[in-house]
Amino acid sequence: MKCTCDFCGKQSREVYDDQNMANVDATFSSLKNNTSLCAMCVQNLRKAYYISKAPEHLLKSSGPQFEIDFRKHLNDYLQIRDKEVIPYLKQINNTELSSVVNQIVQKAEQYANSLTEYDLILQKVFSRLEEASSLLPVNTIDAKVSSFGLDSGTLYCMPYGRSIIRDHELESGTTWADKLRIVEELSQGVLQREVLVQEIPISKVVYFQEKGDMSFTSDVSGGGGGKANIAGALVGGFFFGMAGAIVGSQTGKNAQIQEIHTETLTHDMRYVVLRYIDASGKMVEECYDYDCYDILNRLIPEKEYAYVQLQNKDEIQSLSEKEQMNDSSIPFDELIKIKQLLDMGIITEEEFTATKRRLLGI
Repeated sequence: MKCTCDFCGKQSREVYDDQNMANVDATFSSLKNNTSLCAMCVQNLRKAYYISKAPEHLLKSSGPQFEIDFRKHLNDYLQIRDKEVIPYLKQINNTELSSVVNQIVQKAEQYANSLTEYDLILQKVFSRLEEASSLLPVNTIDAKVSSFGLDSGTLYCMPYGRSIIRDHELESGTTWADKLRIVEELSQGVLQREVLVQEIPISKVVYFQEKGDMSFTSDVSGGGGGKANIAGALVGGFFFGMAGAIVGSQTGKNAQIQEIHTETLTHDMRYVVLRYIDASGKMVEECYDYDCYDILNRLIPEKEYAYVQLQNKDEIQSLSEKEQMNDSSIPFDELIKIKQLLDMGIITEEEFTATKRRLLGI
């Protein structure tokens, strides 16, 4: 009996070779009765699916052995993608299968390219940042990954600034997880960003404000059986310096009682918001690392949120007092009377307007 594979279009001569998307992963069980795949395509799509889920794998696992295993999975996909995966994408007749497989391969390609072209992507990033840095004024200050400058009433903001170019840790790219996170962050923040240096007139800056807070948790390890295993884990954006920890333990028949240790973990979730009005009149809000707060406070202290609020309060109070003074001088009774005369037809519209202007002093 022969069965045609919905992916590669070839015929499989053995009945037991006929499989479906449910054999790629249980997630696709709904396609079990709607797809027919040969054994070779099932294996190839498994390799593509694994790489398409790279962020999940990298988040769950770590360590030298995992790095080796992940490298093998990546190499396996790279070896088959150009001959046994991508060429078949356009010839799939099964619409439902086509949609699912194209999503898998699109993600797999994205992550595979990010990881295999890491050094090249970094060089593109550095090149763009070097070029953009030439637009900054002389008195520019770096704060972690951002750069800020002030010149002739204009605030220069470079969210991904000059310090990234000098960050040798990026070039080392220690783990797969770090590489993927760095590439995704810089691709979106630098390579895909049309304008790297924002030139904002000080008059268009509404305010800058610190947000978020700090929290503290206690981590207890040891005690009972097994050896505590504490591994660092980056939480949130790689460039915002927010750190956390993943705590696990191992037990076994040869485990020994461990001394109890308590460690206080600090979670700094503070950041800075800069709000301004762009050239089109649209209100824009940018977020920066908390270290940028001190820099902005040095450059534009008059735009600090609390100070702006205080100034607005004084202005509103002053305006209110003026309005009250003006209100007390308005001859409401006289205006009501002449309006009644107008409505009764005793005076004309011109006479009403002239009298009103005289009463109001305008």
